[in-house]
Amino acid sequence: MTLTIPEEWKLDNRIVQKAGNCVLDVPKLVLSTEELNITDMSASSLLKRLQTGELSSYTVTKAFCHRACIGHQLTNCLTSLFCDEALSRAIELDNHFKEHGPVGPLHGLPVSFKDAFLIRGHKTTFGYLSWKDNVSERDGLPVSIMKSLGVVPFCQTNIAQGLLSVESTNNIFGTVLNPHNTNLTASGSSGGEAALVAMKGSPFGMCTDAGGSIRLPASSNAIKLGRVADRSSIRRLRLHRNLVEGYDRGRYVPLRLSVPAFFLESGSAPAEVSYWVSLSGRHY
Repeated sequence: MTLTIPEEWKLDNRIVQKAGNCVLDVPKLVLSTEELNITDMSASSLLKRLQTGELSSYTVTKAFCHRACIGHQLTNCLTSLFCDEALSRAIELDNHFKEHGPVGPLHGLPVSFKDAFLIRGHKTTFGYLSWKDNVSERDGLPVSIMKSLGVVPFCQTNIAQGLLSVESTNNIFGTVLNPHNTNLTASGSSGGEAALVAMKGSPFGMCTDAGGSIRLPASSNAIKLGRVADRSSIRRLRLHRNLVEGYDRGRYVPLRLSVPAFFLESGSAPAEVSYWVSLSGRHY
């Protein structure tokens, strides 16, 4: 299944060929200076600017949509991209900010979700060919919580079929490549999320982990030094009606978890963030 990329964001084959096997620096050849500055920031740095109005959610979301498109063309990391919907939500959040201030502690932050979370109006497949047309009529609880905190969902990321392999490959979307060396894979089952975060195509990625599905891709894609991968303890969040019906495993945790560091730096952690962070197995 091929993802539709906006024409103006399609990569020139000459750039891809010149990059060789390591594609991490390709965005520097394509993005504007403003887009590079935004997408190179940590989530905590972005939140500081979003909370004060120094940056608009629209500007930040558009920059990450563009960089995610670049990352996908190089690594096959996405299963869906809904830029128009994300930008519409970003505009709503910006308008709310002008009149009432930020919606929540994660106001305006673009967030990517592994293709295991239910997002209303979008397909959640788990990589199963028989579920390729499985469009959710509602948001799962993790997505609902994140939205209530002010985030902007903007894409879903590629996975291992059934989330049951250490290679992120399936018969719908194909195999995720490692941006450090595209002759290698990105591991699994959260390989798409790890490749996207490694490409700095998302400031904050939501994944699941039962037996290494975050930890292995994080290691394979060298996600470290401020872009942290964390796996929670079991039963932190109820499973019923969160993911595809009938699936009963997984822990819901973020990649590139630098948001709590922002609240530690500021000396305060709003109750709703303390609650959500506790779901990911860490308490601040």
